[in-house]
Amino acid sequence: MILTTLLIRPYCQIITPLSIIFFFPNTEKKGRGKVVGGGKKRNNFATSRRKKRIFAWSVTTGTEKAVIIHKVIMFATLKIELVNDHIIIVDNGQHILMDTGSPLSFHPSGRLSFGENKFEVLPDIPGVSTQYLSDKVGYEIDGILGMDVINLQPVTISLKDGLLLWDDDAVYPSCFQRYPLSALAGGYLAITVSVNHRRANLIVDTGAFISYIHPDFVSGLTSEGVMDDFSPFVGDFQTETFLCEVDTLGHGTYSQVFGVPPQMISMSLEALNVDGVIGLDLFKRYRLQIKEGNVGVSC
Repeated sequence: MILTTLLIRPYCQIITPLSIIFFFPNTEKKGRGKVVGGGKKRNNFATSRRKKRIFAWSVTTGTEKAVIIHKVIMFATLKIELVNDHIIIVDNGQHILMDTGSPLSFHPSGRLSFGENKFEVLPDIPGVSTQYLSDKVGYEIDGILGMDVINLQPVTISLKDGLLLWDDDAVYPSCFQRYPLSALAGGYLAITVSVNHRRANLIVDTGAFISYIHPDFVSGLTSEGVMDDFSPFVGDFQTETFLCEVDTLGHGTYSQVFGVPPQMISMSLEALNVDGVIGLDLFKRYRLQIKEGNVGVSC
């Protein structure tokens, strides 16, 4: 979904990276270990090896202050599907839209649950409802997984394998090439690529089935036609599209369609000092692992 910041901005006094209020390291003590079958010593704690860390984030609205507490997922493998050009997490009978273009997660229950991992999240985002999302995506959506949760630890996203992997011990496989990411206000991540032989800094947005670029990058090109898109804040709109040559992180060039964003979205992109948004096309082509300010890219 294109830049939910546009939706949140009128309601929030804080849209920069959400402030960490406190951090409680796990005080649970490690067991001394027990001898199990085969005579091997197993540490009770090491079976999960996943420290439980608690973060609290402050979101100040015009009328009240909400504190959202997250338990960090230390290890989880989730099934993802591509439904009508949107990445959907399918877990425990729920369908969660994965949206790196949204700074916040939400679920009507106020909680996102993935297996044994539970997150206290916003019960709603002004102007966005599960019914609205379901109507726009054309599929039943139960909530949004946004950057406030995604940013908590390393994540590997592979549409090719249908998997999303959270793992605090994740390592880059030898087939992954690492490239730096830029951290932006709102928790967004931006990646630098070449578009039409010009350096472009683009927000990585899994919720955008159309990528967007500043008009200067497509000046003089012939339009490929008009496409329909939507944003909760802007509403439904049409965008002129252009076929561009993209060089993504040294993996070779390919052709990709970019739209020119409407004025309201352009203003938000300029405020973030980026040239556009790279959406689902990136995830269709590559497996990506986001870790410690870098992105690992593999075909």
